[in-house]
Amino acid sequence: MRGRLTFVSALPTIDGVRELLTTLQDWARRSPDRGALLEVCLRSACRYGQLRAEWFLAGTEARAGIDSVRRFAHDAFIASCNALSRAMGDPANRWRGHIGDVREDLGDFACLLEVAVTLSAR
Repeated sequence: MRGRLTFVSALPTIDGVRELLTTLQDWARRSPDRGALLEVCLRSACRYGQLRAEWFLAGTEARAGIDSVRRFAHDAFIASCNALSRAMGDPANRWRGHIGDVREDLGDFACLLEVAVTLSAR
């Protein structure tokens, strides 16, 4: 996911994330604990995406107030991804390895996951 994400380049990525979301949902249906882990991950992705959009739309002064909350939400999303990945075990968690550990890429993934969640809500 490195590099600038454009609308055209994001389309196949969004389809891939939607497929991953379906896979994760199938895995989570097998037990309430799995469902809870996935829910935490999805909620934290959506929360981070919201804050990232608010930051983008805010003025310079307002951005300063959002920064620490956004950073905390980003950390929470990364932690929830890691917990979900560990719970899935190998080889089911290959998706996590593909994302990598670059903070920017993980943030982009959170936003793509938020898009997949909102598109699935139709």
